[in-house]
Amino acid sequence: MKRLLFLLTLLLIASPVCAAPNAHVWIDGGTISSSGSTIAGHYSQTGVASSATSVTCKTATANSLGVAIYNSSTQNMYLSFTSPAAVSSGGFFVKIPSNTLYELPFLYSGAVYCIWDSANGYANVLEVTP
Repeated sequence: MKRLLFLLTLLLIASPVCAAPNAHVWIDGGTISSSGSTIAGHYSQTGVASSATSVTCKTATANSLGVAIYNSSTQNMYLSFTSPAAVSSGGFFVKIPSNTLYELPFLYSGAVYCIWDSANGYANVLEVTP
């Protein structure tokens, strides 16, 4: 549900069609549509297994419109925008507690690296592209 709200928020910001009165938004097979017309936007969702060593959560994407990462692990997750991510001080940018959603800054297109306190669970990564 949080991912859907992120996506709808992104659509409201990026598309004047969605701001129209009585507009309807739906997602079908990776295509985002509104009131019968397709909006220039698709999404991809991937799962990343948790790891006690740095892994890539999201590769660099030149045309990314938005990214949301949900920590489905029971352990804390740490994100870094430079490789590799580390649990130590200075080795990460943001700490994401268990069962928490983090939305990257709008239009961020670089890679994201992640690491957990210990391997237990996974992260759901949702990316919206044109």
